[in-house]
Amino acid sequence: MGLDIADYVMEVEDQFDLIISESNDPLIRTVGDLNAVIVKTLSSRNMARSTKCVDPVWTEAEVLERLRCITSNKFQVPIKRVKVDTRFAEDLDGW
Repeated sequence: MGLDIADYVMEVEDQFDLIISESNDPLIRTVGDLNAVIVKTLSSRNMARSTKCVDPVWTEAEVLERLRCITSNKFQVPIKRVKVDTRFAEDLDGW
C-alpha cells in the first residue's frame, strides 16, 4: 500500500472513528468495496454497544457520500469521478 493510500485510509478511519483491519486490504479495490467495509464495521460496532450509548448512526448512503468527499479531496479528483466502481489503483493513481 502506497503512502497516499495509507494517508487516505488514516483519514477515513478518523472521519468514521474506526480502524480498518489490514485483513480487509485484499477486499478493498474500489470505493464501493471500502464503503461496504465501513458500513459493516460501523454496523457491528453499533450492535455490540449498549443502547444507552450515543453513537452516530450512518446510513450506507451517508457513508458513501462522505467517502466520495474524502476521496475527491485526498486524490484531487472531481467528486463526479468518484463512484462506487471507482478503482483506487487504476482510476485514481496519478490523476
